Parts: sequence; structure tokens; C-alpha cells
Amino acid sequence: MSGITIPNPLPADGFKVPVRATFTGPKSAPLIALSNNSMFPLLKLYDDGVEFRVFIKRKKSYADIERVDAARTVLTDNVVFVWKDSVFTFTANVRGEALLRELLHLLEHRGVPLSDSARRVLDAPRS
Repeated sequence: MSGITIPNPLPADGFKVPVRATFTGPKSAPLIALSNNSMFPLLKLYDDGVEFRVFIKRKKSYADIERVDAARTVLTDNVVFVWKDSVFTFTANVRGEALLRELLHLLEHRGVPLSDSARRVLDAPRS
């Protein structure tokens, strides 16, 4: 359990999601990292979109997200943002399954389409 709760409503200055690392990958194989950042990773949520950093800080609206995937392993809980306007994805390794579920729930309520893998994480019994 992460012990982190995403505030609702989100603060005007955003909510910084605790992440271990961030990655950029090709849209065709998002879990293959072309670049990563474990020193200064960033995923910040706003009412109108997300701010993120692998190397360069960027901000995109929720409408720019084609879908969100989730990938869980024994050691990691990842959320993968697939953008409508890019051949690259953004992946954040978040701090725990509970936080991953909260994040997916928030994104779904902001109108972001969830992949089958993300839906399975939301629908699975809590471990």
C-alpha cells in the first residue's frame, strides 16, 4: 500500500504523483525504454491535464491522451500514457498498486480511455 491519496478536487497548482522513474518508449512497444529519468522524474496532475518529465518538462491535456495502459510486475507498478499526436509514450513507475489504482480511477473520470490492461488493474481484487 502506498499510503498516498490523490486529493479531490486537485489543487490549483497541481498534485505531484510520487514516482520512482519515468520513461519514453515507442508507441509500438511502450515498455521498451528509449530514455529514462530516475533522478528527477515528474508526473503532476491538474484539472485540465498532466505535466511530465523524462528529460524535458511538458504538459498535455487529458484530451491529448489516446489511452492509458497499466503494467504491473512483482517489483513495479507502471502507468503508460499513449498520446494521440506522438509516436512515443510516457511511462511512470508509481509507488504501489493502490496509487496506480487511484491514478487510473482519476484518469477514467477525466474521460481518458483505459486499455484492457488498465481495466484489469482497476477490476482486480486488491492485493
